[in-house]
Amino acid sequence: MIICYLNITQNGEESGEMTKKAGLSEWALREKSEERGYRIGHFQFKQYREWGLIPEPNEEGRWEEEVVERLKEIRRAEEQCRALPRRVILLRNDYTKFPVPAEKVVNAMLEVIPAMSAPVKKMKLIDKAVMEFSRYNERLEPAPPVLSKHPKPWRLPAQPSQWTEILKEWEERTMNGRETLWNKRLELEREPRLAIAYHFNGILEFFLKGLSDDLYRRYVEIPFEERIILLYVRDLSITTRDCEEAKRIENETSK
Repeated sequence: MIICYLNITQNGEESGEMTKKAGLSEWALREKSEERGYRIGHFQFKQYREWGLIPEPNEEGRWEEEVVERLKEIRRAEEQCRALPRRVILLRNDYTKFPVPAEKVVNAMLEVIPAMSAPVKKMKLIDKAVMEFSRYNERLEPAPPVLSKHPKPWRLPAQPSQWTEILKEWEERTMNGRETLWNKRLELEREPRLAIAYHFNGILEFFLKGLSDDLYRRYVEIPFEERIILLYVRDLSITTRDCEEAKRIENETSK
């Protein structure tokens, strides 16, 4: 949409110059969304911005028209999961359209974890699926932690309270600028590590479908966004253990 208006001189006279203002206002975006059958209020729009589901406006406070399509997809995702934090994790799967920053995805995970049903059972199923894949693909070793077998000694973080602790601990290290110290094994930061969880979920789905109908069915019955959380937490747990072990060995050899 192009809006034209006349400039006014200091003495209040029209200068006759035309200025173009490109893009759509929030109101215009919401109006177009409603025309497509999806009514969105100001508070909802504000939440979508805060969660990173729609981009920030340009310098003139306006958005490209393609944001209307995003608004439609955000609302359509309610059919799969109503809670907005769940939709944040779900929609981020299409990173080209919803490039939600990793920090916001982790915040969404922290919101979802307390609401998960049968969390321990789900984590054990995720771990079993990863182990089956690892045994079948020994030739992939060494692989990123999310793909690898259990390093020993290591215990699966089965309790949701542990998952929250792991996520918060990693966020704290990231904010303190210590990712390089704790990511020596892979030299990965949050964004690519999170991308691995999304990518590996697709690999597991394909693999389990050809391995076991029962295991595949139980795996895909776990909501998509919860699978991403479980894979990501499992990955961070193993990497944390590896880094701590590396630090222990380094301290012993320096004595």
